[in-house]
Amino acid sequence: QAFLSSTGGRPTGSVGDLAVFCLYKSFGLPDGAATVCSVPTPKPHTGAHWGLGSLAKRTGSALAQRSAGAAWLQGKVRPLDGAGRPFGEFLEGEFDLGDPFRPPARATTKSLARVIDHRAAGRRREHYAALLACLGHVVPEPFRELRDGAVPIAFPVQVESPRSLGSALAGEGIDSGFLWPTWHPTLPVDRYPIARHFREKVLAVPVHQELTLADVARIADAIQRWLDRR
Repeated sequence: QAFLSSTGGRPTGSVGDLAVFCLYKSFGLPDGAATVCSVPTPKPHTGAHWGLGSLAKRTGSALAQRSAGAAWLQGKVRPLDGAGRPFGEFLEGEFDLGDPFRPPARATTKSLARVIDHRAAGRRREHYAALLACLGHVVPEPFRELRDGAVPIAFPVQVESPRSLGSALAGEGIDSGFLWPTWHPTLPVDRYPIARHFREKVLAVPVHQELTLADVARIADAIQRWLDRR
């Protein structure tokens, strides 16, 4: 999830033998991953699907954060819950790798060249910095500094009742959620209390490149109003 970021002046993932970047978490694509590998990777040999449903869903979520009208329409079609499902609920689909030889959706391959833009890194950094200036007091300690080369995938807000905050943001058309709320049943969760704390108490707020600074200001204002009511 560190796509477009760099470490020591080199692209993250360019040093080892294998790096896999999730594309749809950085851009509004139905699926697909970017892979850097020191040896040739096998070619997909099954048929591709179109993926139009996933593309419409992701595009709708992005538009809902920028327009009150789009947010209202999305709320009628797919209400935002702002917090996801209960922690620890294991869903087999979450860890199902599917067919490893199936290529990305046709919608992904046709949109890829138009969607991926290296200027996205600067926009996401700018949005994160703007939120940090307003809400730094509710950001977990490791993330109160925007380090050189970092390209944030979300803005972390740590509060005692993140589900309440998520619901309040959803009411204003702002999508948010937990990062990795579902843990694998083989994971000894209690052995990692710090990681568990971050997973249960930190709400991920959008900073993606499709937002404007006005959108970011609206997100910051909505969070601050919720904090003021606590």
